Amino acid sequence: MNRCVVPALVAIAWSLLAVHPASAQGLGEGLDTERFKPALDSQGVILTEGGEGERAGDLNLGFYLVYSRRPLVLNDADGNLLQALVSDRLAANFFLSMGMTDWLTVGVDVPAVFYQAGDEIPGDTGPALATACLGDIRVAPKFTLLRQESFGISLAVDIPVSLPSGDEAAFLGSDSVTVMPTIALSRSFFDKRLLVAVNTGAWIREQTEVLDLEAGHELFYKAGARFRFVEDWAVSGELAGGARIESMGENKPKETPLEWLVAVHYFGPWDLQITLGGAVGTLPGWGTPNFRGFLGLLWAPRVHDRDEDGIEDEQDRCPDESGPAENGGCPWRDTDGDGLTDDRDRCPEQAGPRENAGCPWGDADDDGVTDNIDKCPQEKGPAENKGCPWGDADE
Repeated sequence: MNRCVVPALVAIAWSLLAVHPASAQGLGEGLDTERFKPALDSQGVILTEGGEGERAGDLNLGFYLVYSRRPLVLNDADGNLLQALVSDRLAANFFLSMGMTDWLTVGVDVPAVFYQAGDEIPGDTGPALATACLGDIRVAPKFTLLRQESFGISLAVDIPVSLPSGDEAAFLGSDSVTVMPTIALSRSFFDKRLLVAVNTGAWIREQTEVLDLEAGHELFYKAGARFRFVEDWAVSGELAGGARIESMGENKPKETPLEWLVAVHYFGPWDLQITLGGAVGTLPGWGTPNFRGFLGLLWAPRVHDRDEDGIEDEQDRCPDESGPAENGGCPWRDTDGDGLTDDRDRCPEQAGPRENAGCPWGDADDDGVTDNIDKCPQEKGPAENKGCPWGDADE
């Protein structure tokens, strides 16, 4: 079913959101400069989505608190700073996601700015830069096409749709719906200690201009890895970049963002994950800060059952071996090695055949012929006479 749904949704999104040339706008209108759009489930790294979504019923609640230094600036031809339209920004992302089925996860992200400051735009008579506001709300259906456990690699299509709920005067909102169809690929290594993920896609948005800055449709890419070096701790690194489609192949650094991110993750009790990290911009595309710091908290409640036997690890006497509940989650053993597990073996300490319920055949008359083949089990006799004593017909 999902193989039909995904292309259809992409086609519908493109047809509905195909934009027209920008009409006359006020300075700053329609430019959403917030490029920190975190992965919305527990399968990703920081910004990079994992190649699979959640299982049906799995829930995630989280937020990021993000500080960005100079995410929107004007530079001269030599790259020298002329004006910081947004010099400092303290923002947050509040998000939740849930596995609706094993192949569909839906996430919702609500971004907001608590504080920002910047220089006035020369000649702009519009409203001043908003210091606190809401951003464009993002709704992201994610379709899992392949899972590593079955195909050796994970593949998903994510289609985040951003609604024009943000404040355009704060450089935090588009003036129309935007969509970011994304292909996500990932694979885990070393018993899931290492996760490697890559994303590529397009940001379909309306064209807008702010002085000499131009924004329009973009192609973007993300790549990241997270390594869990001990049970409760992991480190990760990512890069995230892109380019405006219309100016690809041209030397326009202002339309070519690139950012590097690193973070440390702590997996705490109660299914909580804490993330602390930072980022630097290495290409000056708009929305890329000189520096970014972020703190994240994710709550991902799960049934912890490593061996998938239906018994949670805390109650499972053998959490790494699948076994029935009546044996405390441990597999039944075969103490005497006779091929019958102890729960079905009437003589678990003595090897015996299955037809005798795991017990060795007895020899009631001690004649060396076991009772199962002894025709006279109560009288001694030689094996050649099937355990019966020789008779004396002429006595």
